[in-house]
Amino acid sequence: MIRTGERYIDDLRDGRAIFINGEVVTNHVDHPAFRNTIRSVANLYDYQIEHADRMMFMTEAGNRIGLYWQLPSTPEKLIARGRAEYELATQSVGWLGRSPDNVSSVLTGMMTHIEVFEDYSQERADALRNYFSYVSEKNLYLTYALVNPQGDRSKAPGEHTKNIYHTLGVVEKNAKGIIVRGAKMLATGAPLADEILGSVFNIEIIVKIDNAHAQ
Repeated sequence: MIRTGERYIDDLRDGRAIFINGEVVTNHVDHPAFRNTIRSVANLYDYQIEHADRMMFMTEAGNRIGLYWQLPSTPEKLIARGRAEYELATQSVGWLGRSPDNVSSVLTGMMTHIEVFEDYSQERADALRNYFSYVSEKNLYLTYALVNPQGDRSKAPGEHTKNIYHTLGVVEKNAKGIIVRGAKMLATGAPLADEILGSVFNIEIIVKIDNAHAQ
């Protein structure tokens, strides 16, 4: 299966809640604030297909996906990957800073050193492998959510007694992973993306203060 621009647009019609100036947007795909950027991303998916010989590769599962999902195991693959990402950037003259190759590269970077995760937990390493397979085989568009909402910085995230869910934190763990509740900010590509990769930054500082907010 290959993901076209049209398929990408259709997949975004998932009923997500987006607010602009306090009002909910029920159809963000066609809203003036997002429609042109969404179609610019769709054009990138189609561009990859049109130039698949240098922009895509075939996985072992038989799916043709963006070259930015390929683990650069040789210098030649790394060079090819860099050229493909540069070519994607030229389609918007560098103005589309949150293109599909952006956060996928973060996840690909994690996979290139999966042994770091294995040293911590084989279970978590397997979860990372499974997630990478899921998003890469579908050629999905990922974004991230980076920072906590502004608040009383003299307190740890869990010390905001008026609202303990002021910041994203773990409320339950089960066999499938974790359930979280709360807020994260700076998810720039959220209206355009299929998946949000939760923040993986500043864990060392947070874990010493509040374990629930460092999972």
